This record gives sequence, C-alpha cells and structure tokens, in this order.
Amino acid sequence: MSRSDHRSAVEYSDVSVRLGGTQIVHDLTMSVETGRFFGFIGPNGSGKSTVLRCLYRALTPTSGDVAINGRRVGASSLRENARQVAALTQSSTMFLDFTVAEVIRTGRLPHVRMLQSMSADDEEICARAAEDAGATDLRDRLFSELSGGEAQRVLVARAFAQQTPILVLDEPTNHLDVKHQYAVMRAARDRGVTVIAALHDLNVAAQFCTDLAIVFDGRIVLRGTPAEVLTVAAIQKWFGIGCHVVPHPRTAVPQVIFDEGLNP
Repeated sequence: MSRSDHRSAVEYSDVSVRLGGTQIVHDLTMSVETGRFFGFIGPNGSGKSTVLRCLYRALTPTSGDVAINGRRVGASSLRENARQVAALTQSSTMFLDFTVAEVIRTGRLPHVRMLQSMSADDEEICARAAEDAGATDLRDRLFSELSGGEAQRVLVARAFAQQTPILVLDEPTNHLDVKHQYAVMRAARDRGVTVIAALHDLNVAAQFCTDLAIVFDGRIVLRGTPAEVLTVAAIQKWFGIGCHVVPHPRTAVPQVIFDEGLNP
C-alpha cells in the first residue's frame, strides 16, 4: 500500500470480504482523495455497504488492507478509528431508550475521557450538528417515538457531532422526504471533510458527489465523475433498466429519467 500519496484520505488495497461462505467483495483496490465526496452506487446486494463497513471497522476484510492517511485501519484502536471516521449506518436499534439529545451526544464519546462530562464546547457542537441535520426541534423527544425520517436526521446529527475528517454515510437519504434529502446531503458536503457514501438515488448522487463508482457483484466496474459514470449505456448495463440522461438546467450535472419496465 502506498504511503507516499498524501492526498489520499482512504485507500483500499486488494480488499476481499467473504461472509457465510459467500464472496461479497472481490480484490477491491481504490483510493479517495482528501476532501472529495465519493459515492458508491449499484444494485441491491452489490457490496456497497460491506465496503463501507471495512472502513469504520464493523467488518475486518478477509484479505487486503484499508488505510486512513497511510495508516492501516486494523492498526488503530476502535477509539482511534472513531476519531477519524464517523459513520451513519443502517442500524439504529441501540438507541431506542435514549432521548434525541442523548443520541446526538454519543457522537462526542470518542473525544471525551472516561467518566468525563460533556463540556460547553461539546454541547455547542451537538447543537450545531442538530441544526445542520434539521433535528433541533426533536432534541427532547425519545428516539423510539420518532418516525423513520426523523430518526434518520438524528443519526445524521450524531455523525456530524463526531467531527471527524472522514464521514461515512450508508444510505443517508433513507426515509427522508425530498426537502430533507437535499438538506442533509448539502450539510454533509458543506462540512468540508472527506465524505464516502452508499447511495441509491442516482440523481441525488449526481447533484452532490464529486466522484462515483458503480459496484456490481463486489467489484468496481466503472468509476469517474457523475458525467462519466451516469450514462445511458452504463445504467442499462449495470442497473438493468432503460433511461434517458439529461443535464440539470441549472447545474448541468446529469439527471436520470427512467423508462417503464426493464432494460430490453
């Protein structure tokens, strides 16, 4: 693994993951430069979330290495990793008995010493994170009482409160209405950190990502800018559906209009 490319925030080197006798990720090698908004797209079950889980140490690759700023993820403690990578995952059941404010405060735990109370600065960071994620009005409610979209905004706020140089977002727009989808993605982009996300909405991905990669059967089959990746041919081939691709009238980024039915 190269340690000389200081522009790379994240590097995957020959990463493979095998779960339950099934190969999920195959010899994946790639890097993400510091400050980029990198999006993984691809059909369900293609391995996007598995690739992300190797970065925030929810999974250990069967083979290969993942590095942050040249240091192997496996060489860091979980606490050290949590100071480098904040992750919005697809599981939230561990917070059911917490208030929203308490959930957001857990984002500060990697930065707080054992038994130490939250400082005024920590509380201000949590308040700003809640505001950025559109969750300020939810702070006094129980997490278990929230709708799916409300809970998602709280978990985004928690990730923001962690204040890490790398932000991992696994399906960040799940359960969100259109307004909050764009607000959350805009807030993530505007934090000025390296963002790596798994996304299903191709048009949202095109609007916010600087780089995209299509993952299919645990392999990256196409990578580039949104304009290079979101082509009619690529979408028909890897997603199995016909479409038209047109430029957004204001930003000129590609926007996908899907046809009815599967790709002929």
